[in-house]
Amino acid sequence: IAPGGVLPPHIHPGPFVIAVEAGTWGYTPQAGRVRLTRAADVDTGAPAEEAPLGVELVLTAGDFLFIDDASQDWMRNAGDDEVVLLIAGLNPMGRDFGTLLTELDEPDAGTPTA
Repeated sequence: IAPGGVLPPHIHPGPFVIAVEAGTWGYTPQAGRVRLTRAADVDTGAPAEEAPLGVELVLTAGDFLFIDDASQDWMRNAGDDEVVLLIAGLNPMGRDFGTLLTELDEPDAGTPTA
């Protein structure tokens, strides 16, 4: 995600993990269950924290999220450098990994900027 880039509100149909490889990433969960692990907590074995809905989380390299059910969220580059994310997810067969909310009502509306 380039500096100033935003992925508008969208939904995912299944569980996934997102790890920040580089940059400063703003992530706002709107629905679903999201657990946040900070890079500093990995070595200490501290448990993941439950992320509140509707509150932007700012993550940096080494931080990661586990979303264990269908979710709705939006994200942005919250810094001055490019954001690089590593994403792995389980997706129901035949369903898109993500759908912009604007596409649900207007299939040609909404284009993410990156």
